Amino acid sequence: MDIIVAGHICLDIIPDWRIGGIKTIIPGHILEMSGLKLSTGGAVANTGITLKKLGISTTLLGKIGSDAIGKVILEILQKED
Repeated sequence: MDIIVAGHICLDIIPDWRIGGIKTIIPGHILEMSGLKLSTGGAVANTGITLKKLGISTTLLGKIGSDAIGKVILEILQKED
């Protein structure tokens, strides 16, 4: 192990806009989305994943919950391993 990254591990939930993109955001109106993109968020997880992709031996140290969001984060991190 060359590097340890430690701290908060977050989940980014990014809407996939169906029509018109972000330009169609009007306060008080409903927007249609075709889905959501889920990815790790925060400097710790993103830095750790990037270092690993660059071939640097990296260990991620953090705590995630045992709820649905924690399980999604764990699945994403396992795919990157």
